[in-house]
Amino acid sequence: GSTNQVLEAIGQGLERELIVPLVGMDFPGTGIRPGSRAALAHGLACEQNLADTDSLSSAALASMRGRNYRRPFTEYISRELAVRSASPGQIHQALAQLNIRFWVSCAYDRFLVDALQASPIITGADTAYLSDGGKRAQVVCLLGLVDRPASLRVIPEDYARLREDPRDRELLLGYLKR
Repeated sequence: GSTNQVLEAIGQGLERELIVPLVGMDFPGTGIRPGSRAALAHGLACEQNLADTDSLSSAALASMRGRNYRRPFTEYISRELAVRSASPGQIHQALAQLNIRFWVSCAYDRFLVDALQASPIITGADTAYLSDGGKRAQVVCLLGLVDRPASLRVIPEDYARLREDPRDRELLLGYLKR
């Protein structure tokens, strides 16, 4: 169909909650440039004197130097994204005006969560604390949030933990299916 028909179909899907918007970390005006996972990987590798790589997961693993020590890469990501001092940009404010209650984010920052004044959902256990009956916007933060460093999903083991913890996985999947 035409562009207008496609946009109209998307709008109807959003209104009926048949489509869930998926937001990444490469929005303009956020200080995060396109390819930001690769940019973060390059920066982390440089800071930690590691072999250069485009893979954030590879750089994070190398920064651990064979130990289960996440601090170098979680601190680096926090500092680079300037989460503690940054605020949502215009794009996030515009998205908040769309009156969409359910979002999925693949960004480490809180910009969308804060713009929406939303309840962030990082793990299945977080779904137990949603007490507003779904009136507030909710954002499933698939990669975690940088202000909760233990939640960051960067290396393969992080994703495996989500898959392998049956209680957490079932709570999150149950919530997503509703």
